[in-house]
Amino acid sequence: MNRDLQDVCKFKDYVVELAKARVNSLLVGEKPSPWKGLGVDVEDFREYTYGDDYRNIDWKISARLPYIENPRFVVKEFGEEKALNTIILLDASASMGFGLKWATALTSLIIILEVARKLKDRIGLIVKNSEKKLLVLPTGASGLDAYILSKLCRGKIKPTGHVKLREVVDEIYPYISRRFFIVLITDFAHEVEDFREAIKLLKEKSLGLGAIMVQDKRELKVPSNGLITLKDLETESTLGLLRSEDPTLLSAILKRHFRAILLTLKSHSIPYVQLNGLIETLHKTSKIISIYGRGREATYV
Repeated sequence: MNRDLQDVCKFKDYVVELAKARVNSLLVGEKPSPWKGLGVDVEDFREYTYGDDYRNIDWKISARLPYIENPRFVVKEFGEEKALNTIILLDASASMGFGLKWATALTSLIIILEVARKLKDRIGLIVKNSEKKLLVLPTGASGLDAYILSKLCRGKIKPTGHVKLREVVDEIYPYISRRFFIVLITDFAHEVEDFREAIKLLKEKSLGLGAIMVQDKRELKVPSNGLITLKDLETESTLGLLRSEDPTLLSAILKRHFRAILLTLKSHSIPYVQLNGLIETLHKTSKIISIYGRGREATYV
């Protein structure tokens, strides 16, 4: 267990409370909750205040309002939507155990669980490696973070072996429907074709899908000093960088691979966020919340 994962597990109560504080600070404020407005029925109208989503402005009513110095705008308020069923697919293949990636994935998982708890959504989870899986069918999110962290931190299931993303999708496929929102937490260590097939299947089954792509900074830049041997944690294959130009060539290949994975998400209009480390994950809490919100909206279409 690496140092950062030890910190997440040792101080899991603190990490959970910190994630809750970040989520609460972004969901509660002077303006109405950003989650009001994800329903489909207009309940009321009110005057625009700073911070409101301009997409909720009713331009017909606003055009009829008299004003002297500045224009006035009216926004629509929507009824609160029903509780949503959410499934999180957490990749536990060996590559997720490299560097900060597993700790980053767990931190983002805690944030999603807190958002779901705040919105009273039902949430489920599948964690799968090459040896075993942890499956939690949709249930109330309250207390789920402590249960899941206790399982993962005690090593009941940890990043191990090679797992095709399509296999994870096949495991969860019978449990989901069009009205489920699916959150994928994974890295870029996938064969592009396998990733495309998995995403295509998920989009066919569910209206709402979001992705959290975790990375380690060492994956973004190949060292150029000395002779280096790289090892694939999932397949055990190795690659030696013997020539001075090899790091540059490998960096170009990796960038092309990253682009292909992201292009798959973009081509299916799937909102995603890239995370590199615990601090960045907490700083990007608003983006994680945004992905959750957009997924909920898509699910209710």
